[in-house]
Amino acid sequence: MSDKPDVGVLHDGSSFGHVPVLECSMTEVAMRNFWTFATTVRRTRSLAQREGSKIRGVWLTEDLVVQRVHGWGRHSVRFLCVRARDNPHREMLRAFFHHDEALRHRSQRDDPLDGEPQTLVKLAFSPEVDAWVDGELAVLERLVGIRGIPVVEAVLCFQDVETRGLAYAFCHGETLQARCEQCRAPPPEHIYVMASWLLSVLGEAHKRGVIHRTLQPKHVVLSSASCHGVVLTGWSRAVTCEGPPRDILAWARYVADTELDLRRDVQLDPVSRSDSMAVSGDTACESLSHMEPSSTSCSESAPTLSLRQDLEEDAASLFAAPEQLVDIYFGTSACSLTTDIYHTSAVILVGLTGGVPVVAANGDCDETFEELKKLTVMAVCDRRNESRKPGVQVEAFLASLERLMSSEVSLGCVPASFQPWFAKCLRRDAAQRPQTALEAQDLLDCVWSAFSSDEVHKTSLDVEDLAKKELAQRRPRLVFERPSELDEMEVL
Repeated sequence: MSDKPDVGVLHDGSSFGHVPVLECSMTEVAMRNFWTFATTVRRTRSLAQREGSKIRGVWLTEDLVVQRVHGWGRHSVRFLCVRARDNPHREMLRAFFHHDEALRHRSQRDDPLDGEPQTLVKLAFSPEVDAWVDGELAVLERLVGIRGIPVVEAVLCFQDVETRGLAYAFCHGETLQARCEQCRAPPPEHIYVMASWLLSVLGEAHKRGVIHRTLQPKHVVLSSASCHGVVLTGWSRAVTCEGPPRDILAWARYVADTELDLRRDVQLDPVSRSDSMAVSGDTACESLSHMEPSSTSCSESAPTLSLRQDLEEDAASLFAAPEQLVDIYFGTSACSLTTDIYHTSAVILVGLTGGVPVVAANGDCDETFEELKKLTVMAVCDRRNESRKPGVQVEAFLASLERLMSSEVSLGCVPASFQPWFAKCLRRDAAQRPQTALEAQDLLDCVWSAFSSDEVHKTSLDVEDLAKKELAQRRPRLVFERPSELDEMEVL
């Protein structure tokens, strides 16, 4: 038997579906298993999780074997893989997957392979469409050397059919989103360190002509409990500052099953109210009243099914800057460095308070935002189908936008010393925010100095109050037990 593993062979030698191993090559078996799983992912995640166990033990390359499914996104499915260091290690992995028949049903917790060197591999849902690999790799190559951005390399999986993917250095840690969902807000000093780290990473990326645009708590991986090590992910949707950025929803880059999309209708109902966001942004609606949604910003081949999914994930997220809604609707390119500043401050606000940003008391805010999302989806549908009614839609969009921009982010749960920084970074008008990450960092340093001074003063007052309380409790007892000590205390 060859020293190299049979690329694509399942750990128990079985096939997937109803195709015996002997009737097709090993690569074909693994490929069919993978694409069946990828299609399942798009339909129901619970079923996909069960089907994902069949992928465990598959060798994607000569040195990468699938440990478990990590997750899935708009373009791709992510696998957590173990990389073979050398031939003895490779043989050990082959024997491990071959003999342990219970592996495919084993819980992800306490996995015996967790101590092995791990790599995160992303593969497209479709073997025919993997152009996103080039774009993502080009962006990440520009960011090489920036501490806090994962290292990436292109890999060729299932080499007989040359399926391209990306392999990332996997970072062990908890995301900020997971921490907040468990109601474990980090202390303010950790938030300050994390904010400084994020601003430094974004500042270096901005110098190299790259903005993130969709920063969210799920992209911030806390590599230590103290938040001193932060890895910033999600750069696949980053765009260069050279020239106009692509549509923020990336319709044309979405990878999907076209036939499946054609069988489904676009759901124009507003998405869940849990997706309502805190928007602050003061866009000049009058200057947009003459504009019509662009008919050239989206590809005609972009699948219809992705509309609502992308809207929920990007534009309708809790952290979308106000100019992004305008970009989506009108097909403009207003995103800039200040968009990243807005996202960063919104993410830090979540980390500090342990909950999502909240808009000020305004009964119409949630309904207005739902209406904006619905109008945005309709505009993109009409743009693709060339059945626009711009006059009515633009008027309704601008009216909803104007109502939405009148609301502000509530900072009631934020310490008073921190409020000036958030108020500045979450300005409605992008021109009124800090224009660079360095400017935002300088303002944060000033705010932190004020906060530290307040905390020191508060601590001293608390200690003084505690001493007075202890004295008040001891005085009645000393009157009867040791009056001499009471006299000494009076003197002191």
